[in-house]
Amino acid sequence: MSSQSKPTLYAFGPSVWSKVPEIALVELGYPADAVEEKSINLAAAENLSPEFVKISKPGTLPVLVANGETYTSTIDVTRYLVAHAPHPAAPSKHHSLIDAVHADAIDPNFPLVGARSAAELEAKKSAFPGDSARNRYNAVVKFNEEADAEMKQYYKTKLPTLGFLNTLYTDAPAAQVEGFVHHSVEHWQHVDEFISKTLPTYLPESGRDFHVGAWIARIALLSGAPTTDKIGEALEKELGEKLPEKVTKYIAAWSEKPGWKAVYADGLH
Repeated sequence: MSSQSKPTLYAFGPSVWSKVPEIALVELGYPADAVEEKSINLAAAENLSPEFVKISKPGTLPVLVANGETYTSTIDVTRYLVAHAPHPAAPSKHHSLIDAVHADAIDPNFPLVGARSAAELEAKKSAFPGDSARNRYNAVVKFNEEADAEMKQYYKTKLPTLGFLNTLYTDAPAAQVEGFVHHSVEHWQHVDEFISKTLPTYLPESGRDFHVGAWIARIALLSGAPTTDKIGEALEKELGEKLPEKVTKYIAAWSEKPGWKAVYADGLH
């Protein structure tokens, strides 16, 4: 891969889906300097800045710019990396599983800001979720004030959700908190059911799908596992039952892979 065509990967350290191409780069044998990585701070809404929106209008991460093309979904970014790997790699055969872990109903990002009780929400107000919600809203309000007409239309689609979270993490009415807590509980129920019932029906005996590994890592972290060795214990506590054997084997297989060890060397994200 020549320096002229060196791809640029836009990612963010704590981002769950940014981990997918980072794992893939190691597992697929890319040299350390084969892809230029640029950090986009999601907590400061840099992904919604006018400069970044020019690169990727969805404003999500990861984003890969390569050979004049821009890939704006985790699936497309990873598919490109697989197709252009230094050593040919077969595309994943588990497309339905990859689609499944990207479903909104089990979104691994929502539990980070979600709260299953008013007390949990209160605790998160002074932690990363609260700081991030307020910072992102304030940043986009500022972007909007300085935006041209086209960008103002763009921000008009983003501000309601950002404003909703900002209100929740400042001083939301009790009814709004109650509704949010109910939604958070339901979301975790979907996650738990996916792990215990659905995921085992998809899984091979060993790890291969970068997306699934990253999804499990984030859910395990939010279940109380700071490091890989605590994943099983944390997930079983969350589920209130023993992990399915296939899930346990899958986690064990992934935890031994170079990509996993490199990306999660300092803990789960």
